[in-house]
Amino acid sequence: MRPTGKRVMLVAPPGRCTTGGSFHAVPPEGVARLSAWLRKHGFEVAALDTLIEGYDLRLVEGKTVRYGITADQAAAMIAEWSPDVIGFSCPFTCTEADVIQIARACRSLLPNAWIVLGGAHAAANAAALLKNEPVVDLVALSEGEQALASLVSSIRGGGNPTEVDGFASRKGDGSIQKRPLKQFLDLDRLPLPAWDLFPIAAYAKANSPHFGMGQGRRYLPTTWSRGCVNACSYCLTPRFWGRGNYRKRSIARILDEARSLHEKFEIEELHVEDDCLLANKAWFHAILESMAQENPGLRLDFPNGLDVTDLDGLTADKLARAGTIRAGLAFDAGEPAKPLKWVGKQIPLKQGREAVNMLHAGGITLIGYFMLGFPGQTIDDMRATVDYALSLDLDALSLFIATPFPQTPLHTYCERAGLLVRPYDYEDFRFSSGHIRTSEFGPADTERLRHEGWLKFQNRRRDL
Repeated sequence: MRPTGKRVMLVAPPGRCTTGGSFHAVPPEGVARLSAWLRKHGFEVAALDTLIEGYDLRLVEGKTVRYGITADQAAAMIAEWSPDVIGFSCPFTCTEADVIQIARACRSLLPNAWIVLGGAHAAANAAALLKNEPVVDLVALSEGEQALASLVSSIRGGGNPTEVDGFASRKGDGSIQKRPLKQFLDLDRLPLPAWDLFPIAAYAKANSPHFGMGQGRRYLPTTWSRGCVNACSYCLTPRFWGRGNYRKRSIARILDEARSLHEKFEIEELHVEDDCLLANKAWFHAILESMAQENPGLRLDFPNGLDVTDLDGLTADKLARAGTIRAGLAFDAGEPAKPLKWVGKQIPLKQGREAVNMLHAGGITLIGYFMLGFPGQTIDDMRATVDYALSLDLDALSLFIATPFPQTPLHTYCERAGLLVRPYDYEDFRFSSGHIRTSEFGPADTERLRHEGWLKFQNRRRDL
């Protein structure tokens, strides 16, 4: 007999990085927001971040390192709370196997619990997950707050969960059905994330935020908008949030949440993780002006990458006045020799250099994000990208390899054109590993160029 749906446990996955990589430990905002929404609607909720609970537990598996508590440890902790519904966050391709391993362990201990997966990777690959993994009951197809609350309400009321909008599930004949979410959320209805369910001090102790240049301060991530106006071929964001469905929170709600996070959780930094902050520059400027005027006592960090094409002197000045201490800059290919349809935008080299100089003038620490290895590029094109990156006055550098994540346009093209290197392992599907082979380059070339560029950057920083 299936349980009544009164208790919900939400679970964030363990971490996975390459050997010698960075062991990032970022508080899971998505899980915290889902928890808060469910509590607001009267459900009993618990949360578990398997990464931070076992941050120092490392296991080398091939090219990658898994860090976090083991699947059996996670399942035991989940089973001890006896949830009726277990929701697993699966945002990244490289963590799919780890999530499934924990879900299987949970099924052996809680045979009647409903097991639900969500996140960008899970949503894009819902049909495959349901076909190949019998332990998975449902997969959320996009935004989770309203969908999950409706699902748990259906279970509690004795309804049929497979008829709830926002999920993929199996039909009686074993085929897969998808019921897309019909209406997305007004973001101002979101309550304060349930950060009380997480060990905030542990993330500061790990000192490895998204940006990778932590100062050991208490911080929390946040998002001021959802969606993206760009259509980059390697990204699932437009598909997950809905194409053309870029939504913003009101300035009043953003400021209220910033004050509450500072006062309630004693954080010193707010890490803004939006995908597309500069899509509406007037709105973004108004937020920064309000932050500067009200001074909620927080330093700002923009680790997910500000679009260099939209940066100007006025924006740089407002970022500095608002208390910005760090920012990522999304250069993508960063070489203008030929337009790259895979990137979705082209950045003039002069404009990129000016953006770095303007932000540095405001005392902001900068990391540059560049990408190598798109179909159509040559070795010389990629060297030009690396050389340009090294010519900039950056404080940190990330050279990413174009990765054909499943269900992205880049993956579809590479698969049809026979460019994917097989067999491939999802656990190694990261921006540091090559998976594309063309007539011009292969994985060894992109990985070598990336490594050489990173070493040159480190040596240059040591010589300064």
